[in-house]
Amino acid sequence: MTNPFFRLLRVYTRGSVIVLFTGIVFFVIFLLIRATKAISMENLSIAGEIFPAITGTLTVTVLSVGLATPIGVLIGIYIYEYTGGKIREFFFFIFKVLGGMPSIVVGIFGFLVILFFFKIIPLGLRPGLIVSAFSLALLVLPYIVHATILALHAVPLKERLSALSLGAQKYQNIFYILLPRSVKPIFSGIILAIGRAVEDTAVIMLTGVAAMAGHPSSLFRPFEALPFFIYIRSSEYRHPDELSYVYIASVIIIVICSVLIIISTYFQNKLLDKFKS
Repeated sequence: MTNPFFRLLRVYTRGSVIVLFTGIVFFVIFLLIRATKAISMENLSIAGEIFPAITGTLTVTVLSVGLATPIGVLIGIYIYEYTGGKIREFFFFIFKVLGGMPSIVVGIFGFLVILFFFKIIPLGLRPGLIVSAFSLALLVLPYIVHATILALHAVPLKERLSALSLGAQKYQNIFYILLPRSVKPIFSGIILAIGRAVEDTAVIMLTGVAAMAGHPSSLFRPFEALPFFIYIRSSEYRHPDELSYVYIASVIIIVICSVLIIISTYFQNKLLDKFKS
C-alpha cells in the first residue's frame, strides 16, 4: 500500500506542474495578442528601434556563452576528475554560491573592473560589449560547470574504467570516453546558460548597454539589447499605447531565446550522431 504522504506529494507535484505550465501558456498567449494588436496599430517605426537591440542581444549572448562554455567544461572536468575529498566539496560549494548569486552583484563586479582599468591602471577601458560579455559569462559559468560535473558523475563505472583498463591515459579517457557520453547533459547546462544570458538586464546595464547606441560596431563600444529596451520602455511610458513596444520586444526576445536553444539542440544531436557512428 502506498504511503499517503507520497500519494499527496505526487498529487501536489503534478498539480504544481499543471499550474506552472498553464501560467506560461497564458502568459505567452497574452504577449502574442498584445504584440499583434500593437503591430496592427501601425507601429512600424518600432522596427528601426528594435533591430539594433536584436543584433546587440544576439552578439552579447553568443560571446558570453562562447566564453563560458569551454572554460566551464574544463573547470567541471578538473573538479570531478582531478580533485577529491575536501577540495572537491569546497569547489562544489563555491559554484553553488556563484550559481545563486544575484545578477546585480555580477554587474557591480564588471563595473568595478571597468573602474580598475580606467582609474587605477589607466588602459582606457570603458563600458562596452566585451565587458558585458565577460560579466555575463561569469554569471552563466556555474550552470555549465554544474552540468559538466553531473554529466561526468552519471557515466557508468564500467564505461569509465574501460579505456583505462586497456592502457589509455587519463586525458584520453576523458576526451574519448567520458565527454562523448556526457554531451546531452552538458548541452542542457548550455541551454540554461543561453536562457539566462538572453534575459539578463542588471549585468549589461552596469557594464555596457546604452540607449540609442546602434548596432554593435566594436567590442569596446556600448551596444543596445532587448532586455534593457524593455526595461526603459516599461519604466518611462506615459500612455498605455507606448507599452506596445514592450510587447513586441518581449515576443522577439522569446523568439530569439527559442531559436538559440533550437540551434544548440541541433548541434547536440549532431555531436551525438557523430559519437554514435
